[in-house]
Amino acid sequence: MSVKEQIAEKVNIVAEIHFSIYPQLKSTLRKTYIADAGMKMTSGASTYFEWWTNRFGDKFFEMATFVRLGSVAEAAFRDYYMDRKRIDNLVDLKADPAYTPGVFQRVISGSSTLQALYNVHLGIDIKSFSEFSSVREFFVHRHLYAHNSGLLDEKYLADLDAVGGQPKPSAETLANLGHPAQDAYWFEPLSNLNKYIEDFRRLFRQLP
Repeated sequence: MSVKEQIAEKVNIVAEIHFSIYPQLKSTLRKTYIADAGMKMTSGASTYFEWWTNRFGDKFFEMATFVRLGSVAEAAFRDYYMDRKRIDNLVDLKADPAYTPGVFQRVISGSSTLQALYNVHLGIDIKSFSEFSSVREFFVHRHLYAHNSGLLDEKYLADLDAVGGQPKPSAETLANLGHPAQDAYWFEPLSNLNKYIEDFRRLFRQLP
């Protein structure tokens, strides 16, 4: 199996979780009712789905899938680079003068970015792919979920500005969420997970 085929398979596993397993889980929870005695412990929720979503369980499930897609994508960019450079293992990758830790997810600015690495050392202008703008905003959102559990901070907002990423909370939305005076979750990017999965699929298919 080629490296590109291996990448496609790994992305497909994430897609199966999001498109197949997750809807089945939600459907099952909607059909599972809580007995009257149990409702006293679930703040009146009548189904396990209601109990789950009232405590953002669905959002944190989606967040985990979002983070997993980011890990798969980062590893895919790494594996494709190693294949093209004929680097056999991670020890040899670390010895590669062009490599810096985290470069396969670094997409905002500077010389040590994914796009610079691919352009200079593989001769691939990854910025020319229409899906790359989606990849850039995805990694900004992924950082928020992987490192801050979805809680808004100024770095996230600045990074989102830097890449022109969407969805971006408006000043009114930030005020309504109570940011920065109190912790505020930002779940809106999770609604675009379908798009990010498909954009990664298309981008990796287009790589030479």
